[in-house]
Amino acid sequence: MNRKEFCELLIAARKKSQIKMKNICSTLSVEPTSIYRLESGDYNFGIKLLLSYLPVISHSLVLEHNSKKKYTIKGYSDILKYIRSIREKSNYSQRKLASLIDITQT
Repeated sequence: MNRKEFCELLIAARKKSQIKMKNICSTLSVEPTSIYRLESGDYNFGIKLLLSYLPVISHSLVLEHNSKKKYTIKGYSDILKYIRSIREKSNYSQRKLASLIDITQT
């Protein structure tokens, strides 16, 4: 699935939730342009905004790891727990993982 297809799913989820855009913006303390950019798929968006947006529209992400186990991501803290669990199962320290993906440990 590419970004455009994913964002089309976001729009459909928002419409299904019947939550008004002004309520979403108020809850997230963002301007409508932030939500339109998120949903358009034309711009890069932060995972934090996405994972704050999903619970507001009563949706979540379901990730599959090696097609064996499914993880439901309902918010930002869930994705952090997921990444940590995968890192620990792989026996990678934070330093080693950071080195592998060419970022700083912090």
